[in-house]
Amino acid sequence: MEYMLSNSVSYTDFYDPLKKSIGGQAQREPTREQINNGKKIARIIDLFLLSNPNCSVGYTSFFRSWLENKRVGGSPTSNHPDGLSLDFEVFCNGRENNSIFYNWIRNSGIVFDQLILSNSISNPTSIHLGMGKKMRGQILLEVDGKYKNI
Repeated sequence: MEYMLSNSVSYTDFYDPLKKSIGGQAQREPTREQINNGKKIARIIDLFLLSNPNCSVGYTSFFRSWLENKRVGGSPTSNHPDGLSLDFEVFCNGRENNSIFYNWIRNSGIVFDQLILSNSISNPTSIHLGMGKKMRGQILLEVDGKYKNI
């Protein structure tokens, strides 16, 4: 049985969710601290799924080593290398529905650093949830690589 960070997030989801490690090579294994950081976000996903039993989450990027972060064009200030950021998509009743997570977290009282919605507020194509050191509660819309506060 695979090691689980939470009820719904496995180590594979955290370490290599798309099964595309760095240039065909495995990226550096996360430290215990990075894994513990990932558990914080995993618990939020668990709460969301408990509140929305007809939904599932598809993980696209969670922990990234600094080398992997650079390879994929991640920000030099990214929280992914610390295990404190998650990129994902939400599916409810078999259909993509990322706006349900956006609305849920806004009304949940959960403190976060950044929530980034890609391409649309009403129907984002993906979500980035960051639990960085600042915990700013910042919500951004990203369109074509440009960011705007919502």
